[in-house]
Amino acid sequence: MPTEYITVGREKFAFDPQSKPLGQGAMGTVFAGRSMADNRPVAIKIVNPRFANIPSVRQRAREEAQLRFRHPNLIETVGLCEPLPNRGPIFIVSNYVSGISIDKHVNRNLRQFDDFTRRVVMTMMPVLDALTYLHGIPVYHLDIKPSNIMVEHGNSNVRLMDLGIAYTREVHEITSAGLLGTPGYAAPEQYVEVGRALDVDATTDLYEFAVTLYELLVGVKPDVEADLSDQNPNVMAVIEKAMSPDRENRYQSASELKDALNYALSKPPRPKWVVPAAIGGAAAAAIGVGLALLL
Repeated sequence: MPTEYITVGREKFAFDPQSKPLGQGAMGTVFAGRSMADNRPVAIKIVNPRFANIPSVRQRAREEAQLRFRHPNLIETVGLCEPLPNRGPIFIVSNYVSGISIDKHVNRNLRQFDDFTRRVVMTMMPVLDALTYLHGIPVYHLDIKPSNIMVEHGNSNVRLMDLGIAYTREVHEITSAGLLGTPGYAAPEQYVEVGRALDVDATTDLYEFAVTLYELLVGVKPDVEADLSDQNPNVMAVIEKAMSPDRENRYQSASELKDALNYALSKPPRPKWVVPAAIGGAAAAAIGVGLALLL
């Protein structure tokens, strides 16, 4: 079994780059590793070579490693390995947490309950707490989706994973990427044209959060036709607002979105109806006026 060794500070870590990844996202691939000092498990992320040689990405990776995010709903970073200072691979080492993705948790453990909607919304609330912490730095995740949200084994603690490294306004060089994020979850402003700077803010993450919440509740993403007759229209109204193409019309902070969801759950739901198409695009415009009355 091929083993590769990297060093963070004075500590050496080992991993097998040919093993099955723990996860893979827009910014890189994550492998299981271990500390050579005490054999504790870690997660080692190899930054996508497409971004690794961009100077501002390398600088942001260094800053991320130094921040050592400490929040109960985030994965704590151990540090960074950069064999060469200005080019080549970048490795980000994080503490390893055992669990399952939130979509698997919802389908296995929540779907059978009569109060399914409330349980799903409340399970997602810690993600908003994590975003409140990150946005206060400010750091923007830019890749929120079910596979990047973990529910821990044993205590069901929810953690937002796979923090990207190109998520601040300072990262201007990523203008040839086309999309920074995951198709189907990314906000409109994450699709950049060549020669234009990336322009994201807290509402970009809230858009992705809303898409993720919609998918967990409905079973498909918003761009897929769906029957919403079994959904709580108060919650759907909040989701629609958070997914507005116009950032000014979205909730402006994670705490504001959290308050709106709590309020939506506390209100008696209006009569349910069948929506022939999913919220999104023309469908959202068609039902938006009625839903807006709920806010």
